[in-house]
Amino acid sequence: MDLNKAQDLVTSELMESVVLKKAIADSLTDQIARAADWFVHALGSGGKVLSLGNGGSAADAQHIAAELVGRFDQMEG
Repeated sequence: MDLNKAQDLVTSELMESVVLKKAIADSLTDQIARAADWFVHALGSGGKVLSLGNGGSAADAQHIAAELVGRFDQMEG
C-alpha cells in the first residue's frame, strides 16, 4: 500500500469514528446523562463503578476504567 492510500485509509477511519460518536451522543443524550448521574452518585457516596468482560470485552472494560480514572484524577487535581 502506498503512503497516500494509507493516509486516506487512516483519515477515513478517523472520520467514521467521529460520525459514529456524534450519532451516539445525539441519539442517546438522556441515557448518557442518566449514566453520568449514576457514576457521580456511586463515586460521591463512597461506592465504586465496576467494568467487566471476557476476551475482547475485558480489554474494552479495562480501557474504559483506565480512561475514567485518568479523567477523574485530572478533575480532582
